Amino acid sequence: MKEKKPTKIAREFRKLYENIFINFNPAGWDTINEHAGRILIITADNYYNNMIPFYQWKLQKGFPTKLVKYSEVGSGSTAIKDYITNEYNNPGVTFVILVGDAEDIPPATGTVGSASGQPADPVYACVEGTDHYPDLFISRFSANTTQDVDNQVNRSIYYEMTPDLGADWYHWGTGIASTEHSGTINPAYDTTRCNWLRDSLLAYSYSLIDQIYDPGANSSMVKSALEEGR
Repeated sequence: MKEKKPTKIAREFRKLYENIFINFNPAGWDTINEHAGRILIITADNYYNNMIPFYQWKLQKGFPTKLVKYSEVGSGSTAIKDYITNEYNNPGVTFVILVGDAEDIPPATGTVGSASGQPADPVYACVEGTDHYPDLFISRFSANTTQDVDNQVNRSIYYEMTPDLGADWYHWGTGIASTEHSGTINPAYDTTRCNWLRDSLLAYSYSLIDQIYDPGANSSMVKSALEEGR
């Protein structure tokens, strides 16, 4: 008789699975890992020291966190994907943060539809199976200078350290979309896709989401929305 291998999922994924997959049953899992998900930070070498305060803050909050230089990962998107996959398999990772612009940390390459051949960081999040559901959360601190990194680090720490309790802006957002049409399985305009996301967020807990759509959208609209708290 084979012994069944215990299975764990990070708490950040539990609610996501419950809301997306109708056949997800937490009772069917041996263990629900209710601890904070592990964070992997891959940074351009010249931004390493600037990321240390962010790394230390996440540890202080109770998130297991690893900070690694790009030169220690390898070179190119394949090396990055392999490194993330290995970390995912052992000891596990829930969040991946890339630090630097595409020239510093190359993005993955899209493989589906109109994204095929295009820069696509979300591809890094698909590390298990052949489906297109992300297995982890991927994000990036885009930066051209150390000051750019410092600004994002300080903003993030301040935002988490001094929450604006009860503020309306936590429930505000902004949608930005072109009028391009794409997709082969479920073709739709970008504005339509953005409205799908907007409707989902409004049904969740959001109360205001701007629609900055082409034609007519411009950078001033985006700037105003950000300055007003969206």
